[in-house]
Amino acid sequence: MTDPLTLTVAGAALGVAALACWYSLPNPPDLDGERWFKLILATLLRGQVERETGDAGDWEARVLRFVPYHPGGRLPEQKVSDPEHYRPPGLSVPGEVALVEALARIEDRAGRWKRMYDEDDAAIEARLQDPAEMGAAYDTARHLGPGGSWDDLADWGAGDAIAFREVLVRRLSARWVLVDGGEGPWPPLLDALAGELGDLAVRVSQPEGSPEEAASVLRDAMEDPLEELSDRLVLVVTGPAIHLVLRALVDAPGLRDRLLAVVSVGGVVMGREGELTDWMGRWFNAAAFDTEMNRVTPYLHLTWYDRETEPPGIPRLPIAATRFPQPEAGALSSIEVVDLGVLPADPELPLDQVARALWTLTTLWVYTRR
Repeated sequence: MTDPLTLTVAGAALGVAALACWYSLPNPPDLDGERWFKLILATLLRGQVERETGDAGDWEARVLRFVPYHPGGRLPEQKVSDPEHYRPPGLSVPGEVALVEALARIEDRAGRWKRMYDEDDAAIEARLQDPAEMGAAYDTARHLGPGGSWDDLADWGAGDAIAFREVLVRRLSARWVLVDGGEGPWPPLLDALAGELGDLAVRVSQPEGSPEEAASVLRDAMEDPLEELSDRLVLVVTGPAIHLVLRALVDAPGLRDRLLAVVSVGGVVMGREGELTDWMGRWFNAAAFDTEMNRVTPYLHLTWYDRETEPPGIPRLPIAATRFPQPEAGALSSIEVVDLGVLPADPELPLDQVARALWTLTTLWVYTRR
């Protein structure tokens, strides 16, 4: 039997080790990923409008059409479908209670979408505000350095300067693997992203075969661009391929150590009818997705919506099916889930600007988590 003194010393040592692990983790700023992403996209659209010699009214109209956002509008599919029974995950965010109460007074779904994104003063002001007013934590120049200001970003949107692009390349040295989940009802954002990234990216199609076989093929495809030990990886995945990528990562601890971020764009994370919920509950956790170093890997998700589609989303791709589940509250985790919200499946949506915004936000988010 171990004597009490030994047990006390051992317990103290465990406590010190736990504290050391806790303090060795990065202490990133508290940021709203969706708001930052939408401000970046709105700024790129400012540059595009200026290039076209448009005025402030043209820019405002474009932002309100293409950049849906409400400060209290998280989980919009739940708020629009059934606001009376909506329950926030944890504490309510500012403006959320008032928004839900307003939506509950509207009978039709189309009216609720309109109220949340088109008519609410908080939603309009948040998208049209000067991004410099968001403070230092959101200041792109603070994180990216010279050439990385909000005005430089607008110049990139105008297409008459590539300084901002060069800053992104320097700040985030990584190979990008774009995993194409095949044709579907989603806009071809991967095409636009491949065009913006150029030779930084490798494009891979979803393999055939069983989930195990396809995951194995994808694992090799994700490892192929990593030629040097120092090479790092960003994954961008669409459609059903996201589940195969997650399967591949479960069995690839070395690859996870070199992975900077996973970005799901309309990925069928939970299955179109929730058929992958059990698998995600079992495997998408800190134990299965741990990394050798004490750091978090962001898993960002962005998806599409059309106001006429029920359930909310686009045909054959409900918004609810595209969400990564949040890791267990209070637990030290190597997983950070970042919701970038929804974008309209509008045929006139400028996908080149969306691709630039996604590249920018991913770079900034990874940098702030180092």
